Amino acid sequence: MIRKTTVLFCLIVATCAAEFQSLGKQELELPITEKKRVIAHYMPAAVFFKGCRVPDNCIPAYASRDGAAAEIGGLVQAVPMSGILRPGVSLDEAVEHEIRAAKLAGLDGFQFFYPFGGRGLLKQYNHTISAFYRVAEEKFPDFRLTLCLCCSECKLDEAEAIERWSQSIRELLDECRESPAWLKTPDGRYLFYTWCPDGLVGSIETHHKTFRQPELIADTASVYRRLADACGIRAAIIYHLRKHENKAVLKAALDHFPAVWGWTDSYAADDGWAEVAKECGLRNRTYTQTVYPDYYTSKLYNLDSHNMIHRLRDVLEVPFGKLGRETQNCGVTHVYRNLLDPAVELDPPLINVATWNDFGEGHHLAPEINHNFAFGVLLNHYKRRWLDLPVEGEWTAVFYKKYSSDARPTTFDFHINEKKSCGESEDVIELVTHLNSSAQLELSGQSLGRVDRGLYVKRVPIRSGSVLLQVKRAGKTVLSVKGDEWITDKPYRTDRLTYGKSSLFNFYFKTLYGDAEPPVSDEYNQEAQ
Repeated sequence: MIRKTTVLFCLIVATCAAEFQSLGKQELELPITEKKRVIAHYMPAAVFFKGCRVPDNCIPAYASRDGAAAEIGGLVQAVPMSGILRPGVSLDEAVEHEIRAAKLAGLDGFQFFYPFGGRGLLKQYNHTISAFYRVAEEKFPDFRLTLCLCCSECKLDEAEAIERWSQSIRELLDECRESPAWLKTPDGRYLFYTWCPDGLVGSIETHHKTFRQPELIADTASVYRRLADACGIRAAIIYHLRKHENKAVLKAALDHFPAVWGWTDSYAADDGWAEVAKECGLRNRTYTQTVYPDYYTSKLYNLDSHNMIHRLRDVLEVPFGKLGRETQNCGVTHVYRNLLDPAVELDPPLINVATWNDFGEGHHLAPEINHNFAFGVLLNHYKRRWLDLPVEGEWTAVFYKKYSSDARPTTFDFHINEKKSCGESEDVIELVTHLNSSAQLELSGQSLGRVDRGLYVKRVPIRSGSVLLQVKRAGKTVLSVKGDEWITDKPYRTDRLTYGKSSLFNFYFKTLYGDAEPPVSDEYNQEAQ
């Protein structure tokens, strides 16, 4: 009798296991969204409201060559507009403004950076994030929110780490578990992003280990299932795919996760992501397209330790020659446009933007005095094509660096680590137009000939001085845009942020800030001095 009972129990366990594996496989093949959305990565610490303490690399005053950061010619170059124009608003007012700005730029939601870390930090994050759910539910019913779980390394026991992290997530869920603002799959699972997630696995220690041992990605999937269980929810995980060109890594990721996404690692025409999309199609997994507009770190690194230095006071203790910044050669807007093109062609259900407000890394889409909504204008154009909507209206935009690559800063010449390069020259002024009919193009009084209807991009050699782009028909200017910032041949400090401005700037700015005076970047503008 005991033997029969044991055999029966084993059969039940085996049947349940087989059903679980079948269910797991089926879930990997299910759609992850009910409609197409553009979702941006969001840094919860970089929200400007009364009483907040934003990171040093977001503080507008630290961009000045005078004042607290004068010793290094300014800590940062990216200057958030809201940090200047709206520093004293309430948290809910700040959140409402952020969502309005995001929707204006073409976004449909945020995924919040949510690192494994101290309970105090995540308590602060929960306070901010829960406000987004509260405001979105009340005022923006179609705006979606979720978490981006990050654990690149962990020194705790795996079970202890899961309990500790899940406690913070449960506290957030206590505030907004039933909110319709959550980004969910059509079958009701919470849809979470991840960023360098593998460190949560006890046997992995650091996420880099999966590059050498892709089979460990199975353990990553297992540990995040247990994390979801500890939170009392069902979840679908979008895996942050690094080393996507490694076929074994890609196979392991698609064996265990329903969807993948990338970060700021697409930098050439043949960057390997088309193969990832193809493999996702063959495996019934979801491919998502990541785009980013720029890459230059206002934040500083210690060249000896290669670690980011978070506070100005710590930066000032490091010898100038030991400080460095990072950049990518993005070919001005070349990389951005060449990531948006596949979003239209491959037709993924999600476009991921890296990022909305990581000002310290320079790939922000949020209102800021260098980017000036111009990258949002491009995103809106491509989004309408992706959604098969009419592309209407006429506009023009300029994009450029503040000085050529061979000009050396005279005073504050930081070491620059160029992490990646698309191979395209950045010593150009990019002129981008979207016209309903052909017209003549003029740059600072020089005729550049005729441009046709539709989206048109022209690259002309960079030159010092002001930048004025005019679109003319029958000798009459119908569109124009003038950069507040000039191009110089004598920069005083290192600054490789892309400057952009479009003919739609006034519309975007007034929609968000009304009659306020726009803050501008005009360090080299000789008319402003």
